[in-house]
Amino acid sequence: MVNRLARACFLLLLLLLAIAGAGCGPGDTPGRAPVAAPPGPPDSGDWFVLPIDFDPATLNFVSGTDTSQALVARFVADSLVDEGEDLQPVPRLADSWEFSADRKVLTFHLRRGVRWHDGAPFSSRDVLFTYRKILDPASRARAVFLQEIREVTAPDDFTVRVAYREPTVLALDAWKFPIVAEHLLSQGDFMSSPVHLAPVGTGPFRFVSWHRGREIVLEANRDYVLGRPHLDRIVLRVIPSRATQLQSLLTGETDWSSIPPEEWDSLRADAGFRRRFRMFEHPALYLYYIAWNGRTPLFSDVRVRRAMTLSLDREEYLRKVYRGAGVVAATTFHPRQFGYDPSLSPLPFDPDRASALLDEAGWKRDPRDGSRSREGKPFRFEILIFQGNPVQEQIAALLQEGLSRNGVKMEIRVLDFPALLDRLRRHDYEAAFSGWFLTPDPDPAPFFHSDPALGASNYVGYSDPEADRLIAEAHHAFDPGARRSIYKRVQEILHRDQPYTFLFFPMQRVAMDGRFRGARATAAGGPLRTFPGILEWYVPAGERKHGGAR
Repeated sequence: MVNRLARACFLLLLLLLAIAGAGCGPGDTPGRAPVAAPPGPPDSGDWFVLPIDFDPATLNFVSGTDTSQALVARFVADSLVDEGEDLQPVPRLADSWEFSADRKVLTFHLRRGVRWHDGAPFSSRDVLFTYRKILDPASRARAVFLQEIREVTAPDDFTVRVAYREPTVLALDAWKFPIVAEHLLSQGDFMSSPVHLAPVGTGPFRFVSWHRGREIVLEANRDYVLGRPHLDRIVLRVIPSRATQLQSLLTGETDWSSIPPEEWDSLRADAGFRRRFRMFEHPALYLYYIAWNGRTPLFSDVRVRRAMTLSLDREEYLRKVYRGAGVVAATTFHPRQFGYDPSLSPLPFDPDRASALLDEAGWKRDPRDGSRSREGKPFRFEILIFQGNPVQEQIAALLQEGLSRNGVKMEIRVLDFPALLDRLRRHDYEAAFSGWFLTPDPDPAPFFHSDPALGASNYVGYSDPEADRLIAEAHHAFDPGARRSIYKRVQEILHRDQPYTFLFFPMQRVAMDGRFRGARATAAGGPLRTFPGILEWYVPAGERKHGGAR
């Protein structure tokens, strides 16, 4: 699923990610805008066509949370602050910023000369409007980290002042959401505004069209404040099947695809494929997991959750499905994230210990057929998986087999991603197999804090008073040593309670059409940095497939 949707959250576009450790206190020095990219050369052109797994549910950049919507927002809109390729904050709509001496006030200085795609000027009013809409319950937005804010004011058109209740390490992270246009969205009902069908932003690409179930078309913003992109268009094409996505790359219908693990070695050895396509292999800040809904009677028992993890041979699954390309996870903390505790090993594959825990929880085996039941009720549950993802399908089948050996019956329900996400949000499920993109800062609040304002993605209903207290303390721990100690204890608690079975961090293997120049790997730690430096991407005139923008 999504790791932190408010800070960004995608399942589908696993491109060009490399892992780097995160600092513990970003933004200690004022941000300064980089030199704007020069306009594209006169012969700029061609399109980048990439697959998406599903249509967005909405193009409302405030309330929308699915990965397809977030990608459109990435290209069409801008935030005040973004993550640079070195994982440090970089200016976007904010030209610079500074903190007060007590770090309770953050002042943004906005870029001048920024215009919305319809020509209207951008100002601090748009920032205040977006902030208020995020806080409005009717918008159903996820106000992660905005709860730390006491007041936001705009002394003038190009200044935004943010007052915090207490100094927070994550102050800048709260401002990575896309800004929307007050002059277009302040009239009428915000949620039903037709602007959400044809969004207007300030970003490097303008919205052109949305053909439901087929594609979304964007074109270069020739007046973009950081310089016109060299590419004329980006086309997001709906292709639900990952196998079909690869075939579409091979036939030239699209320009990018993830590579199934079983195809990687053969394609890498294929000289013809390597001549046509660039291949990237990187460890990704991404976690596969199984969510155990702690609100259900079955999985409210920590003994049962631990037994589930102990019943699963995650090393075997990694070998069979990913050809060993990845690392089994102990918790959500990735080995390259700040505060990772290397002394904490993943729970081992131990079916005997799993069996003992289930017995202890009252789930006894029937000597006749080996099935488990308690008070006449069989141990049976349904797991949700994402449609069209062969990796998930393979792993789910292995899970089913592994649990059956311990007398547990697991039924697999396949859903499209919007339906699966909806079930998770409503806590209408027993178990679900999905994944998170992790952020440069490993803050666990969105996944595990019991306060809905902080735990926006706490789909399992996890609640532990000590974890809540420590997670909140980490937000205000500017000393790296203190923050590392807090994270160490949080990891121990999560390892003990197993609110999820943390499966593994996979390698990401992708390929893209070789005609694109400037595409590169990045140390950025989130899916919204999927396409680093896309403003500088270009295709030489003699290699173009598509004409200029219409």
